[in-house]
Amino acid sequence: MPGPPPRNHCGTTLALAYLFVAIKGAEGSIDPGGVVLVIGAFTTVSGTLSQISSTFVAVDQHTTFLDDYFSFLAIEPLVKTPDKPRALPSLFSDGIQFEDVTFSYPGGTEAAVAGLNLDIRSGELIALVGENGAGKSTIVKLLLRFYDADKGSVKVGGLDLKEVDPEILRSRIGVLFQDYANYELTVRENVVMGRPDATVEDKRVMKALRDSRSEWLVKKMPNGLDMRSC
Repeated sequence: MPGPPPRNHCGTTLALAYLFVAIKGAEGSIDPGGVVLVIGAFTTVSGTLSQISSTFVAVDQHTTFLDDYFSFLAIEPLVKTPDKPRALPSLFSDGIQFEDVTFSYPGGTEAAVAGLNLDIRSGELIALVGENGAGKSTIVKLLLRFYDADKGSVKVGGLDLKEVDPEILRSRIGVLFQDYANYELTVRENVVMGRPDATVEDKRVMKALRDSRSEWLVKKMPNGLDMRSC
């Protein structure tokens, strides 16, 4: 797309306009009040043109990324949604199982995990500990179905994740990052942010806090769910 007019051309034009007004003022064709008015108008127009010029520059810079953006959107997803996805059970009574799972990242030369067997029982609290590259993040990515295992199966509630809609699966999983942010909101609002599309009910909020083992902390707060973070 064509760029904005060069700045030196705009400056030259504005300087000639000021010179023209000065000459007319000296000749008496324009009274002093008119000179001030015209110069003020030139200043306003100059500022507006500068803003328009900056906008054109910004648009021109951003359009260079549009091809990359649309190319990214056109990439076929690595994980396919099954034609007839099965529903996840309301309670994962059978826990989570990794059965003889082997996975290599696309383009990788070595397996990130190989022959992994892991059984997490319902209600069990576990931590994955290991060196960088040991496969901790890979296990989480496979559980979220960002990738499918090359070999073996990942099951939740006894159901193979390849039979589940990935979006439904991810809506059932919560994440708390190591580097978190504090929001100046009430406890209730902070909890609701984890599921903004759900109905806001204190009963549901308290259940979420109880499930995350945080209910005792809220009960100690002077204002309970209305306690505001700072």
